[in-house]
Amino acid sequence: MPELDSLMSPVTDFGVAPRPDFTLPKAQRHRLKRVRALMLVTDKFRFPFRQALADKLWKDSKHFYRLAGTTAPWDAAPRAMATCRSWEELKYWSYIVSCYEQHRIYEQMVSDFGSVEALSASGIAAKVKFVGSGSGGSTLNSYRSIVLADPSKPNSWLFEKVYRCQGYDDLERVLAVSRHLGDRLCTGDIFMPRLLDVRKGGELAIVYSAFTPSARVSARQAVARGADVVKELMALPTDSLVSEPVLRKPHSNYLLALAKTRDWIAGRRPEVLTEFDALSRKINDSYPRYLAHGDLHRKNILASGAVLDWDSCGFYPIGYDPGLIIARGLKADSVEELEHSLVKYFGTMNAGTDARLMVSGGLYFALVFGAGKKSALSEPVLESLLAKIVPNSEVEGH
Repeated sequence: MPELDSLMSPVTDFGVAPRPDFTLPKAQRHRLKRVRALMLVTDKFRFPFRQALADKLWKDSKHFYRLAGTTAPWDAAPRAMATCRSWEELKYWSYIVSCYEQHRIYEQMVSDFGSVEALSASGIAAKVKFVGSGSGGSTLNSYRSIVLADPSKPNSWLFEKVYRCQGYDDLERVLAVSRHLGDRLCTGDIFMPRLLDVRKGGELAIVYSAFTPSARVSARQAVARGADVVKELMALPTDSLVSEPVLRKPHSNYLLALAKTRDWIAGRRPEVLTEFDALSRKINDSYPRYLAHGDLHRKNILASGAVLDWDSCGFYPIGYDPGLIIARGLKADSVEELEHSLVKYFGTMNAGTDARLMVSGGLYFALVFGAGKKSALSEPVLESLLAKIVPNSEVEGH
């Protein structure tokens, strides 16, 4: 396997000591939650709508930041950035300036907060544009595409993503997989966009990968294309990844979904919670593990074959990715339909794989990600699924 430096440019380190975080007042935290929800939908609308939304957020923010005399975010930028004391505030401000396409202010905010300089700030970019947004806790979620001034260079169209280093291991996961499997994962019909540069500061890191313009797969295609991804990952030689402990840890997304699922069960069938916990331990302790994407759903699978957002990847029990994509992308009317889909798309994934474990693991993770995250599964289907995997939880009417 090639070393990391053969797959990407050397890491540029602007290291400084990380700062302590700052807690926002309760009212402002609630506003930020609304902003994060709006970030997910505004890209579907025309730019004037985004700008109008930014105008409203800016108006609401003036009083909090004592900036009532200013007329636009860029007029207040020096004072505003000085008050950007937390990751949540940085997300808030970066979203506002992204709606206005104010790249200079955005780069200055990132630099001041994270002691790291964006590639475009060095003057080698011909075109920079905000593209898309996300909802991950470890990333800034205001993404950019960058076209380099010299188009003759390979990989002259880049995708920029800003990670928070302190308190998260998402970037470590991406780098670990790229270090060991980049030569295999970055080619073929199903591929991970190649990492090209990583710039690390004390608080933030900016990651550049090859930009892959393409439409997402349709909702109807999502499960079948997800099965192609799972098959590809299960066939990879992963012996070299054993030395990467970060990939063997459960991701925070799973732990949070599991906690919410336990609360969901406790509110409906508390007497079976102990049995559910025993099943969780059995699957996590004894089921075979394979490399999994960790956040496999339609928005991360493109028609070109590119698979995006590897921040949650790791070695997880068999059925992890199948259960997740079934929960997120299959509007099943019954548990039987869920089980049929698992058998149809994932049951014969590998000649050495026990299909029963794939299906039982898939049903378990479908429940965890169905009850613990935003899901396509209805409440009655989730209750029937609980009755399926924990038989003593069956309720009247099921």
